[in-house]
Amino acid sequence: MILQALSLLIVASTYFSLTHPMLVYSLILLSNVLLGCSVSLNNIPLQMMMHQMIEEHFKSRVFSLTQSIVSGLTPLSYVLLGLLVPLHYGIVYVVCAVLAFIDVLFFRKSDRHE
Repeated sequence: MILQALSLLIVASTYFSLTHPMLVYSLILLSNVLLGCSVSLNNIPLQMMMHQMIEEHFKSRVFSLTQSIVSGLTPLSYVLLGLLVPLHYGIVYVVCAVLAFIDVLFFRKSDRHE
């Protein structure tokens, strides 16, 4: 999740800098690579944890519900970002990165208390 937030900050930095366009494209490419790697780094441990914690006869229901929620929220996120990004994409990405950092801090604290 931290890598995802950092990649969002990299994309946001391209909005606030007045540099050569090739450098901007390179930074966006780097952030997309980081974002792609971080999604896998998040999903694999989550799937392993779910396989270990969920009882065998509930797994198909839980995984189908999870996939349905993800499939349903993906178009909604595209619409939301499609409306917000044309305004000021740098600010949108900074806000998303800050929310991701808050998410990490919140779940890290709640994980320690258990």
